[in-house]
Amino acid sequence: MFVSSNDRAPDAAELESLYFKPNGDSCYTVVESEGSSAFLRHKTIAGFNQGASLVCHCAHGSQPPSWVGSKTLFSYSDVDSLYNADALPVVLDRG
Repeated sequence: MFVSSNDRAPDAAELESLYFKPNGDSCYTVVESEGSSAFLRHKTIAGFNQGASLVCHCAHGSQPPSWVGSKTLFSYSDVDSLYNADALPVVLDRG
């Protein structure tokens, strides 16, 4: 899963084209321009809960802990919405 702010979306697209598509792997993406903060948080939570094995965050972080662009993509309080305990991903941050 790639989670990115608008300014980092090209980075996520490049990572996808270099490392995932050549192997035939699918990528679930969440890009800030896709909708409201509520929609983006819901989509990010869904990606975790669907069992993403690798999550690459290409956006900014802020305090309180959250992934943001001009909208909140995922925050510390959203962790309670996760039910992926049997499928924990590796999370990489390229903020």
